[in-house]
Amino acid sequence: MKKLLISVFILLATISLGAQTTGKTQKSEKATQSTTVQQKSGKGTTVQQNSSQQKSSQQKSSQSTASTATKKQDSSKKQNEKKDEDFYSKLRFGATGGMGLYLSRQPMFQMRGGVDARMPFLLPHAYLMAGGRLSLRGCYPVPFAKLRTLYLEVPARIGYTLALDKDLAFFAEAGPYMDVRLIRFKKHDGGCARFLDLGLGGDAGIELGHKMRFSLGLDFGVIPPCKSEHAINNGLWLSATYLL
Repeated sequence: MKKLLISVFILLATISLGAQTTGKTQKSEKATQSTTVQQKSGKGTTVQQNSSQQKSSQQKSSQSTASTATKKQDSSKKQNEKKDEDFYSKLRFGATGGMGLYLSRQPMFQMRGGVDARMPFLLPHAYLMAGGRLSLRGCYPVPFAKLRTLYLEVPARIGYTLALDKDLAFFAEAGPYMDVRLIRFKKHDGGCARFLDLGLGGDAGIELGHKMRFSLGLDFGVIPPCKSEHAINNGLWLSATYLL
């Protein structure tokens, strides 16, 4: 009887130990599975975060690059504008010459040449031009075939230069002038006693490379050069100027 009880007790203890071991094993497996799931979930979240960070970093980099490029363009534009303003704010000298038609009763050739100075005037691209030129008017039918009058011309004009490109600009100028007669070649006309003429003149044209200017201009005289004639010193000019 004792042996039977001992055997039953041992059997029950064995069964109890087996159940405990099985429960621990199942718990351990569940814990392992849970840990694995958490790790996978954590890795997925980390991957998503890294991807999001990379996209954000790329966007910031592209925005920074675009902003830098825009700033460089603005800076370059401002520098060019400042250079233009500084350039046109300087005192400049030029040598000019031209040929045209003396628009009197009978059209004749005319020529002139001289020097002038351009100085800043009120606006950055505006200037005041004054100079001295020798003007030979009344050469018919070809230059120097028949000479009439040699004048000392003193113009005073206000001009403006409009930049179209880096090395190309449009300009226009207008103002009064005074002619002082130096030589009267037509001596047989005793009525030509006037030695002074006043008038208005203007030019418009293009400027190349801040150096060369080509223009078309008009002069409108006020005082007839001869008492016996009603013609005045009107003229059409084609001129070229080299600026220093």
